[in-house]
Amino acid sequence: MSNQGKLIYNLSKKLVSNDKMLENINNRRDNFSSVIKNQIRFNKIIESQLNQIAVTVPTTNPGIPSQPEGLESANLVDMFDTGNYWSSPIAEVTTDLLPVVGIR
Repeated sequence: MSNQGKLIYNLSKKLVSNDKMLENINNRRDNFSSVIKNQIRFNKIIESQLNQIAVTVPTTNPGIPSQPEGLESANLVDMFDTGNYWSSPIAEVTTDLLPVVGIR
């Protein structure tokens, strides 16, 4: 076989190899496209179901469930360094010595 024949043979082998790789890439792209389409369909189904649930849930209390209404202030007890407030384990517990911070 001449040098030109070997060159053509090697080029044709590389072209066949490239064709197989491109076919593989194309198949993967098609599979990925199918997965994306399925995900979009699933998202639409979930969105529809959420809309149906939202319609059936009463909107009498638009706030956070079990959240007390009408709170204008709250007290915070800082328990970080409580060991400094007790003189002995037997001492009577009083809240007079605990720092109370008002939140407004």
